[in-house]
Amino acid sequence: MGTTLAIWLTRYRNILALLSLLLAIAAGAGLQHSYFETGYRIFFADDNPYMVANDFLEDTYTRSDTVSFIIAPKTGTLFNRDALAAIEALTEESWQFPYSMRVDSLTNYQYTRADSNGLVVENLFEDSTNLSDTDIAQRREVALSDPVLINNIINPTGTATIVNLTLQFDDSNADPGARDKELVNLARDIRDRYELENPNLKIYVFGMITVNNAFNEMTEHDLSVFTPIMSAILFLAIWILFTLAGTTITGGLLSSLSIMLVITLSTAAAMGSAGWLDFPFNAVNAVAPTIILTIAVADCVHILFAYFNGLRSGLEKEKAMQESLEMNIQPVFLTSLTTAVGFMALNFSDTPPMHSLGTLTAIGIIAAFILALAMLPALLVALPLKPRNSAQQRSTVMASFADHVLEYRRGYFWGTLVFTAVALVGISRNTLNDSTMTYFDESVPYNIAAHFYENNLSGFDTISYSLDSGEQYGINEPEFLRKVDQFVSWVEAQPHVSHVSSYTHVIKRLNRNMHNDNPDYYKIPDSRELASQYLLLYELSLPFGLDLTTQLDAAKSATRIDIRIRKQKPHEVVAMEAEFSQWLSRNLSNIEATPGTSQSIMFAHMGQRNIDSMLLGNVVAIVLITLILIIALKSLRYGLISMLPNALPALVTVGLWGYFNGEVNLAVALIFVITLGIVVDDTVHFISKYLRARRRNNMSPDEAVRYAFANVGNALIITSIVLTAGFMVLAQSKFEVNAIMGLLVAITIFVALAFDFLFLPPLLEKLDSKDERKGSASSE
Repeated sequence: MGTTLAIWLTRYRNILALLSLLLAIAAGAGLQHSYFETGYRIFFADDNPYMVANDFLEDTYTRSDTVSFIIAPKTGTLFNRDALAAIEALTEESWQFPYSMRVDSLTNYQYTRADSNGLVVENLFEDSTNLSDTDIAQRREVALSDPVLINNIINPTGTATIVNLTLQFDDSNADPGARDKELVNLARDIRDRYELENPNLKIYVFGMITVNNAFNEMTEHDLSVFTPIMSAILFLAIWILFTLAGTTITGGLLSSLSIMLVITLSTAAAMGSAGWLDFPFNAVNAVAPTIILTIAVADCVHILFAYFNGLRSGLEKEKAMQESLEMNIQPVFLTSLTTAVGFMALNFSDTPPMHSLGTLTAIGIIAAFILALAMLPALLVALPLKPRNSAQQRSTVMASFADHVLEYRRGYFWGTLVFTAVALVGISRNTLNDSTMTYFDESVPYNIAAHFYENNLSGFDTISYSLDSGEQYGINEPEFLRKVDQFVSWVEAQPHVSHVSSYTHVIKRLNRNMHNDNPDYYKIPDSRELASQYLLLYELSLPFGLDLTTQLDAAKSATRIDIRIRKQKPHEVVAMEAEFSQWLSRNLSNIEATPGTSQSIMFAHMGQRNIDSMLLGNVVAIVLITLILIIALKSLRYGLISMLPNALPALVTVGLWGYFNGEVNLAVALIFVITLGIVVDDTVHFISKYLRARRRNNMSPDEAVRYAFANVGNALIITSIVLTAGFMVLAQSKFEVNAIMGLLVAITIFVALAFDFLFLPPLLEKLDSKDERKGSASSE
């Protein structure tokens, strides 16, 4: 079958090249229908329970679409006329910011006090340039003692504050990515202007919109930068490696150009498929071109190497191509199929962008397989390629290496097993660390602002609850308020809690105000009537846009509690949420409380949910790939044997990561299934050549190992170097999910090559030699 197909592919190569080109162009035409999808929400399915809980909270209260300005003086504190005037001006201007529905700041904080006429509600700082030193000092004391402000709007030292804009979007907006980019750029322009006008102030742009825009910027950066860089690196690497492997400089150049045409068309076909399949581009699948470019090289390299070997042995071009195809059709088909299966298993992931990454990469791999067999032969036969005879020296090197491995087979075999066992222990040292702060390189503006916020103002992570009294206007019931305040007081006393935002702080302050600011009355009012009157009086005094909808629901039956957590790992935030929820269940069992939720909780759970969801994906991928290899290799034994050097490298890599780093995110949860389909290529090519020697040439196990090294060793080294280089480019991404994925895949490819060269040959020789000895003994 292989011979017949090879003859057919060679004979009709020109027609097939044209048809495959037209097919690739048709698929690539889908790019005109492609679009981008950005923001943190793309990482969660609509039925994700943590997303559902967060959406309920945001639908009940104010949504968390925000842009913030973090302001810090370069010297001194913020309590001077120039700084306060700048904050006041920025606050006023922020009301004119597009989509702005609320602005909260130090200067417009609704300070309450009592006078002879009753309750007075006013801005904490107003007309700051004309305030006296005494006025500033008095209001400074208020700001630095108010639990609503401290570690929320301003830090205890008065050296950092925030102007927070809450935005309300029209859901019909067709391009949220473009909108977020425009808003962040506008905020940066405002920041630059205020910094220029106020040389002593440093201003950072922060907020949820900057998170969304960071994902958008990473998508654009990875698509626009890494794809051309990867293409250039691949071209140079292939050219240099082919020249070193025995082609002429011109031959290496022409070969490299042929390969680049094939893999570029494969990538274009895959990315165009995104348009036809209605897959949006995002920060995750933006790396698909880099992955496809890298993986697609392998098919071409194996065909080219065998073609050059045929030319070197004196065969005519067509005959050399026919032999190359005959030798490589099966392994190239198997590697393409198994790699595609591995990436398609990403559809089991709990994170939607991984589905499109897996599908698009699988399409690109299949396209590369088709083009490698249908287009590459026509290109190579038409080109004036001539290998140098000196390439024989490379074959001699591989033969010597094969002899070395066979001579020290026991040491390499058992040494690899011991190394593997030690590495696997490191898996338990890894901890999940999924957080928007850890998703971006430290040089990303959002990350710079996030770290400054956590180090100087308040906790980065939040946990939010909604506590429901069960009746309309139940928020005024003293017993309910006392229970809520009991929870708030307990939480405030917990380590790593920097701030708790609660309506109970407001009602206790109002009760004190209405008792002539007597501190003894800083407590929950004694009657429902008083609480209701205070709330009504306060709400009537608030200016437009600064109402209590961030803390109270429309029916006045429930209140929102926002807890800020400082400098805790995601798994520690999850543990704190569990502890808070248990306290509520034990002590406030008669109050309906929602599960603790927030973007922090959503991301903190994402890694574990992906590990759980990918368990089935990993099993399916392993079973399918093993069955494919068993059927293709026509051997249960060799199909099962092949899975050891395929499955172990990823586990070894994750174990080594545990020793040297120990923090894993979404990328590590998926690394096994991503690399399984990639590293199987080397194993398939090595075993297929080994079996060819055993079955067709009747070679002994040792001779078959030498044959495999001689015929595929150089190709495996070249493809591994190119693959490693490709994924190391991806490791430079400022989006840490892609960067860590690229680094770990690169390490896994290197580990897999070591397994295929040092562990697989002794294993094959050990099992087959044992069978031969048994056969000889039985025949005697």
